Amino acid sequence: MPENTLGFNEKSQENLKEVYNAIRESLKFIEAKHAGLVAINSGAIFGVVSVYKETGALFHWSQLIILACFSLSLLFSLLAFHPRPKQKKKNNPIVTGSSNLLYSENLASMNKDQFKNIIQTNNTKVLEDMLSWTHNTAGVSARKYRLFRNAVRFTTVGVALAIVVATNYTICLIITN
Repeated sequence: MPENTLGFNEKSQENLKEVYNAIRESLKFIEAKHAGLVAINSGAIFGVVSVYKETGALFHWSQLIILACFSLSLLFSLLAFHPRPKQKKKNNPIVTGSSNLLYSENLASMNKDQFKNIIQTNNTKVLEDMLSWTHNTAGVSARKYRLFRNAVRFTTVGVALAIVVATNYTICLIITN
């Protein structure tokens, strides 16, 4: 099998593509989970505020904690929608000979002939860019999973506390009547 200067044979190139596709699918999956948590937490916050308005009672400390948990979870999920690669981007103008081909901004700055020429003549550059892009995407995905774990923890605490408070309130109503 022919190898390029990076030591990549055809099997290595296929493996790299598989790894990248797996990371990309993982990223889509976690973003869908975050979208679900945004909907759940928004609904929970609306529910807590609605219960407060309906009862007309004083705002109890437990409601503040419940709102804080749902709000923090919502914040973590919203932060996950802002991808922050580990490597900081430089504000230098794009240089077509050395720019990463997998970043859409770099690719869009080239004309069709420049792009075609780089793809046809520089297989090593494409593989290096794919390695870099795969590594950066894995970092973004890992960050989103960490944010998701924290968001789920706060949602769980908020739901558990809401159940305890609702049960306590129900028991108090039963006892007083």
